Amino acid sequence: MAILMAKSLCLVILSLLGLSTIAAGTICGSVCAATGTPYVGPGAGSGTGTVGTAAYYTAPYTPSQCYGYTDEGTMIAAASDPIWDNGAACGRMYTIKCNSKAGIPCTGATVTVKVVDYCEKCNYTFYISQEAFQKLSTNLDVGTIKIYYNRTQEIPFVKAQLIYCPEKKHFHQYLRKD
Repeated sequence: MAILMAKSLCLVILSLLGLSTIAAGTICGSVCAATGTPYVGPGAGSGTGTVGTAAYYTAPYTPSQCYGYTDEGTMIAAASDPIWDNGAACGRMYTIKCNSKAGIPCTGATVTVKVVDYCEKCNYTFYISQEAFQKLSTNLDVGTIKIYYNRTQEIPFVKAQLIYCPEKKHFHQYLRKD
């Protein structure tokens, strides 16, 4: 029932912003269905996780594709094409652990990052903040680490936000949490 109400609210908000019923339905079906409960779909798991790679980027972390100039903290990531899912990845949470079997200096810690940006033409699974990278690896100089990752939870989105991308000369429409 809560998911149905969230989808209905999503459709109303996006319709008021001028999105067609088809476009609003597509966005609402993939984004507004988030319930804040642990994710149990593809990419979730209790084992070591999916194998990937991560590199890091440094502040400033705004603007981002998902949240514009809103600061979302430092445990954040930019997603590569396979994760990005045409922008539906915004707000998704992933746990990441360095793969110590790959001969990389790992701390043994696990971090949870929130997808806030898109890493276009990225050769890594995730491009994570320097702060998140430092929790995973004992050496920033390695630049790239092999990782295990799992999608952990969804962030509920209830408010639409329009973000203008001057370099692409169009608007991106995302749903934001309050």
